[in-house]
Amino acid sequence: MKFFYLGWACLCCALHTSVLAQDTTSAAETEARQLHRTAVDDFAKGAYLKAVDGFIAADRLTPRAGFLFNIAKSYDASHDASHALAAYRGYLRQAAAAPDAHQVAERVSALSAQRVRAGVAQVSVLSQPLGAQVSVDDEPVGSTPITVDVAIGEHVVAVSLAGYRELRSSVTVSNDQPLDLSFSLVAISANELTPVRTAEAPRAPEPSAAPPAKPEAVATHPSLQIGGFVSLGAGVVALGAGIAFEVMRARTERGARDETVQTRFARDLESIKAQQTLARVFAGSGVVLAAIGGVLLGFAHTTSERKPTGTEVSIACAPSDCQGVVSGVF
Repeated sequence: MKFFYLGWACLCCALHTSVLAQDTTSAAETEARQLHRTAVDDFAKGAYLKAVDGFIAADRLTPRAGFLFNIAKSYDASHDASHALAAYRGYLRQAAAAPDAHQVAERVSALSAQRVRAGVAQVSVLSQPLGAQVSVDDEPVGSTPITVDVAIGEHVVAVSLAGYRELRSSVTVSNDQPLDLSFSLVAISANELTPVRTAEAPRAPEPSAAPPAKPEAVATHPSLQIGGFVSLGAGVVALGAGIAFEVMRARTERGARDETVQTRFARDLESIKAQQTLARVFAGSGVVLAAIGGVLLGFAHTTSERKPTGTEVSIACAPSDCQGVVSGVF
């Protein structure tokens, strides 16, 4: 069976290679063609994960349905059912009328049944425009287009994008076939973004005999300074942690490129994702905390420079008596 898949994959790779040869040559296409040839050689040698990297790199330069097929075959040969199923389904979405579409659909059904036996099924989420954030049961999973494995049963899928209304959909994931969800986001109108101003109540006239208000003295707030330094220090620590996790992610990624064992490669991918997420969270938190610290220190410095007003004395006399008024800060 292994040799059967190897022969079929090499034949299909060769067929998809002819598509590249017919296009007008450009720098990107030339590089993609070289990456494709190298990936085909890696596949023939049994280095399926290296082949996946090569096909993915070629697809980023010149996206083609044939590259998705080759990616799927490489994952399939390495017994990675989840990634193979996602790539096969992506290929069918782009090349539904391809001569081998029927055979690929049969392989999709077989892999889907294999995933169902493990208690999960695949859901692909698409949106227009692309890049919307996706959450399943209020848990963020990534941005569109994305394919995720979910447990069989009821789920709530939500997509959101800045400037567009959030869309939510309740779906039932069954054990029949993978599910495709497509969302058309609706932009928020300008009227919805403009805040509505309320009418101000009319001001009562000030008594003419009242003395003019004097500026109040503002005392220095040491709590603002303490809070500013604490926030600034926490921001620096968070930024340092973000940099550390980014270094760890880069090191894990370099190790994963040379990994030939599928289980270790899958474990490395999970580590890379986790380290990348932590790096972004700490870096973002560090920037926010540092900004808050700077604002607090600036405000504390501004309030400390305001001087208290001096003492003033005024005397008013009437025909019957006189009154004196002393104002100031004591």
